[in-house]
Amino acid sequence: MKKLLICSMFFIATLTYSFAQQKGDKYVGGSLHLATSTLILDGGSATTVDLGLSPEFGYFVADKLKLGLQAGYFLSYNETVTHTAAIGPSLAYYVRLSDNFYYTPEIFIGFEYAGSKYLDGYGLGLSLSIVGFEFKPKPNIGISFNVLGIGYEFFSFPDLDMNGSGLSFQLGLKSSIGFKYYF
Repeated sequence: MKKLLICSMFFIATLTYSFAQQKGDKYVGGSLHLATSTLILDGGSATTVDLGLSPEFGYFVADKLKLGLQAGYFLSYNETVTHTAAIGPSLAYYVRLSDNFYYTPEIFIGFEYAGSKYLDGYGLGLSLSIVGFEFKPKPNIGISFNVLGIGYEFFSFPDLDMNGSGLSFQLGLKSSIGFKYYF
């Protein structure tokens, strides 16, 4: 009986540690985004550089299921500078791959505003991080990275009385890295 009790206590202690993201856990953090892209068309080319910063707050509504609120500022430069601000909720699921390493697919939907020298618009954005991971070197520190994602944006440009949408696919060069502090 004593051995069963000791084994049960060890199992419960191990189970608690293995669910590093338990219901009620919270974190603050943010992500850095950097991307370059070149479009070649009819012998000409255009290069775009994108830079972004996204602070985030997250709360685990259930074990391994995180609901977050993200805000972001992005700067895009090609021949003109475009400023974009976004805010909205995200939902991620944490799949434990090893002691400190998690697979974290995530979906984000948010309101966006973009402005440049010539044009202002607003709309909705939807992104899905398909290949995202988080490494936790310490129980309260997380380093996340995303290398594959799909995004869709719908924009309205009231000054021109027109709407537009776009589908993007990010692999490698449009990746992001984030840092999180759990409490």
